[in-house]
Amino acid sequence: MNRRLILAFIAPLCLILTLSGCLSGEQGYPEKRFFALEAMRPDRVPPPAAGPVLKVRPFRVSPQYEAKGFVYRTGDSSYASDFYNEFFIPPGPMLTDQTIKWLAAAGLFGRVTDDPGRQRPDYVLEGALNLLYADFRNSQAPRVVLEFKIFLLSDRTAEPGVVFQKSYRRETPVGKGSGPEALVGAWNQGLAGLLADLEADLKGLDLSRGR
Repeated sequence: MNRRLILAFIAPLCLILTLSGCLSGEQGYPEKRFFALEAMRPDRVPPPAAGPVLKVRPFRVSPQYEAKGFVYRTGDSSYASDFYNEFFIPPGPMLTDQTIKWLAAAGLFGRVTDDPGRQRPDYVLEGALNLLYADFRNSQAPRVVLEFKIFLLSDRTAEPGVVFQKSYRRETPVGKGSGPEALVGAWNQGLAGLLADLEADLKGLDLSRGR
């Protein structure tokens, strides 16, 4: 094995061990840690008394981001997965839950849920998570990347179909340090920005037409 191949193998491993913190003196291995995405919004708007009902379906996720381990981009075509730093639950359900909570507090819909029960929803929101990784190609200025695509479908009009679709992407610089807490903080900041953008776009629609 030549020197270039050895370095290509070692570099991602060193990155993961660095992000995982110091090695335990007894076990000799980093401690496994779990994190969650949480988008904090500045306010909560009361729902309209007779607002439309929105059903949010589970987000689809690109295969490379389905697992719970953090994903790091280390080169133009090289990635590494972190076994020791993980999301507490898979990204798909986590992003679905955060979207429901954000839109439920936006005051755009009478009800936002993943299960409307017997009540037929006026709109259905579908999402696809395309990118969720930390970019370490520039070690002096790491950033996190988050991208998803949204489809809003009307379920009550004479011709049901897509009434809105758009891709949302944020690249957020990581603050001081490059440990897992800093990465999650940057992802949370990016997620809040994306959901705020989605909320602004939905405000521009005439949602009453779905009723």
